Amino acid sequence: MIKADGPAKVKAALLACGLAFLALFPAKKTFAEIKPIEAEEFRVRLDKTSRSGRVLLLEEVGGAKPKTGKILLLKSGQKEIAAVRVLKRYSGKFAAKIIMPFEAPRVGEEYRALRKLGDKVAALVREREKRMGEPGEPVTEEDLSQDVSPEDTELDRGIPAPAPPVKPEKKPDAEKNGKDEPERLFTKDGDDLTQEGLERLDDESYYDPFSDEMQQLDPSAGALTVLYASVRNVDKDYKYTNYSSFGLRYGYNFGKRIFASKRTLQDMFTAEIGVFYYSISSFRVPTDGVTITPVIPTLRYSLLFGPYFSLYAYGGAMLNIVAPSTKFDEADAAALAKTQPALGLGTMLAFGPGWALRIEYGLDLFGVGIVLKF
Repeated sequence: MIKADGPAKVKAALLACGLAFLALFPAKKTFAEIKPIEAEEFRVRLDKTSRSGRVLLLEEVGGAKPKTGKILLLKSGQKEIAAVRVLKRYSGKFAAKIIMPFEAPRVGEEYRALRKLGDKVAALVREREKRMGEPGEPVTEEDLSQDVSPEDTELDRGIPAPAPPVKPEKKPDAEKNGKDEPERLFTKDGDDLTQEGLERLDDESYYDPFSDEMQQLDPSAGALTVLYASVRNVDKDYKYTNYSSFGLRYGYNFGKRIFASKRTLQDMFTAEIGVFYYSISSFRVPTDGVTITPVIPTLRYSLLFGPYFSLYAYGGAMLNIVAPSTKFDEADAAALAKTQPALGLGTMLAFGPGWALRIEYGLDLFGVGIVLKF
């Protein structure tokens, strides 16, 4: 006959054995433990794009400074925009090339920039770069192991909140003019350069649109102009008429980018003096002869629309120096020597290095000439 407490002892023994087994051999977890992904997030703003749209200039809004060669994933909210590789760093900005486009980025928009620091290899990015001919040295497996795959959907998991925006530190002017000046990445038309073009270029036909240093549209200090002009003066009835003349103008550029200081629109002040010469025969009688030398000091204000075209306005006075070659009536000489206003508009069209065509029209004259800038 079995005792009443027998089952209770059996249950106790089984329970003790089960606990000992679980202590020695822990049960496997039902769900795989998720390993947090070490990643960084910061914000960037798209300032400019190249004409092809493949190279971007991004401003660092959050203060992070990604290294050259790193791959970033740009996102707007949860929407993926593009995977980019950092090409070159600037003061508070960096240039990056799109290697995996998803949507077209828009200038002026802020994006989340995600950078993973784990050990996954960006095989998809590597294959994409091979097809697109990414400039630079070949990417090694060690380099790729530090990058992020643009298809990694776990990037948002475990990422801390982005740091508050920090204004980038301004570099001293000495660094801008030093040997560490950023390499040029574009032609003057905005096209991407090849690998050979990414090397330091001294040719003036290339420039860097992302450089901190503003380019002067007219770097010359002065200019000499040879003009043919129709100069205004009076006839024997003291009515205004025009006389054919030749002359020279010399201008000194003493003020640049005063009110307009953009890459494609700049202004300039010029102090200029002109000297012309013409003669009049038979002014009142056949024996009358006189030579006139107009001296025209003016102040010119120019608007430069790129390096090849400019419009200007000028103001000053025309001082006529009269030299009769024969006996000449004093009243006639005084009328011809009268000072007149010099006010007008003009344009310059560059057609070669340091050369331009000049056309102007005003109260003092109408002239066409050739300009030599130096």
